[in-house]
Amino acid sequence: MSSYCDERLAGLYDLLNPPGEDTRFYIQLAGQLKRQPEGVPEAQGEEQSGGREPLAILDIGCGTGALARALARRGHKVTAADPAPAMLAVARRGAGAERVDWVEGDATTRHAAAPFDLVLMTGHSFQCLLSDEVIEATFQAVREQLSPGGRFAFESRNPIVEGWRQWTPGRSRRLIRPIGSASVETYLSLVSAEDDIIAYRTHLRFPGEEEVILEDQVRFTSCDLLKEKLAEAGFSEVNLYGSFDRSEFGPKSPEIIVVAG
Repeated sequence: MSSYCDERLAGLYDLLNPPGEDTRFYIQLAGQLKRQPEGVPEAQGEEQSGGREPLAILDIGCGTGALARALARRGHKVTAADPAPAMLAVARRGAGAERVDWVEGDATTRHAAAPFDLVLMTGHSFQCLLSDEVIEATFQAVREQLSPGGRFAFESRNPIVEGWRQWTPGRSRRLIRPIGSASVETYLSLVSAEDDIIAYRTHLRFPGEEEVILEDQVRFTSCDLLKEKLAEAGFSEVNLYGSFDRSEFGPKSPEIIVVAG
């Protein structure tokens, strides 16, 4: 997110957004796209490719790089991009960071490592694309950097469910505890909801300090518009899921999870 502009705040990102079903979904997707050479046994253990051909993967909006490092540990060749230098600074200190090519860049950046077998936008980073024009430019940039048969995967919260209504102090308040530090109180507050653009604040109260308030905007893009823009960019095969358990997308699904090629 754009508000994580210094390393102290960026260092809290993984505590605010711990790995979960979404991380498992994308790791499994990468594993399914691997090609198994004839006569080579199945891989043993999750930390190695075990004879399978690794993928070239681009992780757009990689944040602090937890997913990128996990994919690299599994033998993939990973390029991870984020527009926030503070996020990349934290990412580069993580275990296994040396296996990843870290790049400062946004969703439209062209990369020397292209073409990619898999391009990812996770952590709802797609929702930071606030206009049709930016979405179109992103889809075009991704399409041009995909290898034949490659896949583009991302998720966006379903606007029909109106999940932003849960972004209130009473429903979102919690304590997080950084390693070696006292607990930090955090909660969300809604600023405005105009059309499909939601403005909100993340409140962080450090012990003995004034409250830090991060301001952000995200877009809740409709499923129909996503499909329209993907088609315009040349994605002819679009698979949709409604949650990270791979259930079929429906009108009341919490997520719009896209795997397109």
